[in-house]
Amino acid sequence: MVWINYHKEYLVKSKKDGVIVGFNRSELPIFVARTFYEGHFVPGYAVNGVGYFVFKERQPFQTTNFQVLVGEKTRFSKSHDKGIVADEKDQKMRFLIGSFCIEEKRFCGQVVDTKTCYINFDGQVVTRDTPDFEFIVCKTTTFPVVNFGELNRIIDTIQARVASMQPYLDEIQQNRDEISSEITRRRMQ
Repeated sequence: MVWINYHKEYLVKSKKDGVIVGFNRSELPIFVARTFYEGHFVPGYAVNGVGYFVFKERQPFQTTNFQVLVGEKTRFSKSHDKGIVADEKDQKMRFLIGSFCIEEKRFCGQVVDTKTCYINFDGQVVTRDTPDFEFIVCKTTTFPVVNFGELNRIIDTIQARVASMQPYLDEIQQNRDEISSEITRRRMQ
Protein backbone atom coordinates (compact mmCIF):
# COMPACT_ATOMS: atom_id res chain seq x y z
CA MET A 1 0.00 0.00 0.00
CA VAL A 2 1.21 3.47 -0.83
CA TRP A 3 -0.04 6.35 1.30
CA ILE A 4 1.08 9.94 0.69
CA ASN A 5 0.49 13.23 2.47
CA TYR A 6 -2.45 14.94 0.81
CA HIS A 7 -1.37 18.57 1.14
CA LYS A 8 2.40 18.17 0.69
CA GLU A 9 2.57 15.40 -1.93
CA TYR A 10 -0.78 14.53 -3.53
CA LEU A 11 -1.88 18.03 -4.55
CA VAL A 12 1.44 18.65 -6.35
CA LYS A 13 1.43 15.31 -8.22
CA SER A 14 0.71 15.45 -11.92
CA LYS A 15 -0.89 11.99 -11.85
CA LYS A 16 -3.94 12.13 -9.60
CA ASP A 17 -4.30 8.44 -8.71
CA GLY A 18 -5.83 8.66 -5.25
CA VAL A 19 -8.32 5.92 -4.41
CA ILE A 20 -11.79 7.47 -4.58
CA VAL A 21 -14.85 5.70 -3.14
CA GLY A 22 -17.38 8.19 -4.47
CA PHE A 23 -18.38 11.84 -4.66
CA ASN A 24 -20.16 14.01 -2.11
CA ARG A 25 -23.25 16.18 -2.72
CA SER A 26 -21.01 18.88 -4.23
CA GLU A 27 -19.44 16.28 -6.57
CA LEU A 28 -16.08 16.50 -4.78
CA PRO A 29 -14.13 13.22 -4.60
CA ILE A 30 -14.21 11.17 -1.40
CA PHE A 31 -10.74 9.69 -0.86
CA VAL A 32 -9.67 6.69 1.21
CA ALA A 33 -7.56 8.35 3.92
CA ARG A 34 -5.67 7.74 7.14
CA THR A 35 -4.13 9.92 9.83
CA PHE A 36 -1.59 9.30 12.58
CA TYR A 37 -3.41 9.75 15.88
CA GLU A 38 -2.33 8.79 19.40
CA GLY A 39 0.45 6.57 18.07
CA HIS A 40 -1.57 4.68 15.44
CA PHE A 41 -2.76 5.14 11.87
CA VAL A 42 -6.54 5.52 11.85
CA PRO A 43 -8.58 4.99 8.64
CA GLY A 44 -11.28 7.30 7.39
CA TYR A 45 -12.05 9.45 4.39
CA ALA A 46 -11.14 12.90 3.12
CA VAL A 47 -13.04 15.51 1.14
CA ASN A 48 -11.79 18.90 -0.05
CA GLY A 49 -8.64 18.89 2.07
CA VAL A 50 -10.22 17.71 5.34
CA GLY A 51 -9.98 14.19 6.78
CA TYR A 52 -12.81 12.64 8.81
CA PHE A 53 -11.97 9.92 11.34
CA VAL A 54 -13.23 8.02 14.40
CA PHE A 55 -10.96 6.72 17.18
CA LYS A 56 -11.05 5.68 20.85
CA GLU A 57 -14.39 5.81 22.64
CA ARG A 58 -15.85 6.18 19.13
CA GLN A 59 -15.15 9.90 19.12
CA PRO A 60 -15.27 11.63 15.71
CA PHE A 61 -12.53 14.09 14.78
CA GLN A 62 -11.36 16.04 11.74
CA THR A 63 -7.89 17.03 10.64
CA THR A 64 -6.06 18.53 7.70
CA ASN A 65 -3.02 16.36 8.46
CA PHE A 66 -3.74 13.09 6.67
CA GLN A 67 -2.60 10.77 3.90
CA VAL A 68 -4.51 9.35 0.94
CA LEU A 69 -4.16 5.89 -0.56
CA VAL A 70 -2.74 6.08 -4.10
CA GLY A 71 -2.11 3.79 -7.04
CA GLU A 72 -4.13 0.84 -5.75
CA LYS A 73 -6.78 -1.08 -7.60
CA THR A 74 -9.54 -1.68 -5.07
CA ARG A 75 -13.02 -3.09 -4.86
CA PHE A 76 -15.67 -3.64 -2.21
CA SER A 77 -16.17 -7.04 -0.61
CA LYS A 78 -18.25 -8.60 2.17
CA SER A 79 -15.15 -10.61 3.11
CA HIS A 80 -12.24 -9.08 5.01
CA ASP A 81 -9.72 -11.64 3.66
CA LYS A 82 -7.87 -9.18 1.43
CA GLY A 83 -8.97 -6.09 3.32
CA ILE A 84 -6.79 -3.01 3.26
CA VAL A 85 -5.49 -1.91 6.66
CA ALA A 86 -4.54 1.60 7.70
CA ASP A 87 -1.10 0.41 8.88
CA GLU A 88 0.46 -2.86 7.74
CA LYS A 89 3.26 -2.65 10.33
CA ASP A 90 1.25 -1.94 13.48
CA GLN A 91 0.33 -5.40 14.76
CA LYS A 92 -1.53 -4.02 17.82
CA MET A 93 -3.95 -1.72 16.02
CA ARG A 94 -4.45 -2.98 12.47
CA PHE A 95 -7.66 -1.25 11.52
CA LEU A 96 -9.37 -2.57 8.41
CA ILE A 97 -11.10 -0.03 6.19
CA GLY A 98 -14.84 -0.44 5.70
CA SER A 99 -17.35 1.38 3.56
CA PHE A 100 -21.07 1.97 3.29
CA CYS A 101 -23.48 4.54 1.88
CA ILE A 102 -24.93 7.40 3.89
CA GLU A 103 -27.59 9.51 2.15
CA GLU A 104 -26.81 7.64 -1.09
CA LYS A 105 -23.12 8.60 -1.01
CA ARG A 106 -20.32 6.14 -0.19
CA PHE A 107 -17.90 6.89 2.65
CA CYS A 108 -15.25 4.85 4.44
CA GLY A 109 -14.02 4.44 7.97
CA GLN A 110 -12.59 2.20 10.67
CA VAL A 111 -13.66 -1.42 11.13
CA VAL A 112 -13.37 -2.88 14.63
CA ASP A 113 -13.09 -6.66 15.16
CA THR A 114 -14.25 -7.22 11.53
CA LYS A 115 -17.80 -6.70 12.84
CA THR A 116 -18.59 -2.98 12.94
CA CYS A 117 -17.67 -0.09 10.66
CA TYR A 118 -17.53 3.42 12.16
CA ILE A 119 -17.70 6.52 9.94
CA ASN A 120 -17.48 10.19 10.95
CA PHE A 121 -20.30 11.79 8.96
CA ASP A 122 -20.60 15.54 9.56
CA GLY A 123 -19.27 15.18 13.10
CA GLN A 124 -21.57 12.28 14.01
CA VAL A 125 -20.49 8.65 14.26
CA VAL A 126 -22.55 6.43 11.96
CA THR A 127 -22.14 2.66 12.34
CA ARG A 128 -23.06 -0.46 10.41
CA ASP A 129 -22.63 -4.03 11.58
CA THR A 130 -21.87 -6.95 9.28
CA PRO A 131 -23.29 -7.67 6.76
CA ASP A 132 -24.44 -4.07 6.22
CA PHE A 133 -21.04 -2.70 5.20
CA GLU A 134 -18.27 -3.75 2.85
CA PHE A 135 -14.52 -3.96 3.24
CA ILE A 136 -12.22 -2.12 0.86
CA VAL A 137 -9.95 -4.82 -0.53
CA CYS A 138 -7.10 -5.04 -3.02
CA LYS A 139 -8.32 -5.99 -6.43
CA THR A 140 -6.49 -9.05 -7.68
CA THR A 141 -8.29 -9.66 -10.97
CA THR A 142 -7.35 -8.25 -14.34
CA PHE A 143 -10.77 -6.71 -14.86
CA PRO A 144 -10.73 -2.95 -15.35
CA VAL A 145 -11.18 -0.83 -12.25
CA VAL A 146 -14.63 0.71 -12.15
CA ASN A 147 -15.05 3.92 -10.27
CA PHE A 148 -18.82 3.91 -9.85
CA GLY A 149 -18.97 7.51 -8.68
CA GLU A 150 -17.17 8.66 -11.82
CA LEU A 151 -19.26 6.31 -13.99
CA ASN A 152 -22.50 7.71 -12.53
CA ARG A 153 -21.29 11.26 -13.14
CA ILE A 154 -20.49 10.40 -16.79
CA ILE A 155 -23.92 8.80 -17.26
CA ASP A 156 -25.61 11.89 -15.78
CA THR A 157 -23.61 14.14 -18.13
CA ILE A 158 -24.56 12.04 -21.18
CA GLN A 159 -28.24 12.01 -20.18
CA ALA A 160 -28.21 15.79 -19.75
CA ARG A 161 -26.59 16.25 -23.16
CA VAL A 162 -29.10 13.92 -24.83
CA ALA A 163 -31.97 15.82 -23.18
CA SER A 164 -30.55 19.15 -24.38
CA MET A 165 -30.24 17.75 -27.92
CA GLN A 166 -33.83 16.43 -28.05
CA PRO A 167 -35.33 19.56 -29.69
CA TYR A 168 -32.72 19.33 -32.46
CA LEU A 169 -33.34 15.62 -32.91
CA ASP A 170 -37.09 16.29 -33.15
CA GLU A 171 -36.47 18.99 -35.76
CA ILE A 172 -34.21 16.67 -37.77
CA GLN A 173 -36.88 13.94 -37.65
CA GLN A 174 -39.53 16.44 -38.76
CA ASN A 175 -37.32 17.62 -41.67
CA ARG A 176 -36.63 14.01 -42.62
CA ASP A 177 -40.36 13.25 -42.66
CA GLU A 178 -41.05 16.33 -44.79
CA ILE A 179 -38.29 15.40 -47.25
CA SER A 180 -39.54 11.82 -47.43
CA SER A 181 -43.09 13.07 -48.09
CA GLU A 182 -41.83 15.45 -50.78
CA ILE A 183 -39.86 12.67 -52.50
CA THR A 184 -42.91 10.40 -52.42
CA ARG A 185 -45.13 13.21 -53.78
CA ARG A 186 -42.71 13.91 -56.65
CA ARG A 187 -42.50 10.23 -57.55
CA MET A 188 -46.28 10.08 -57.74
CA GLN A 189 -46.42 12.94 -60.28
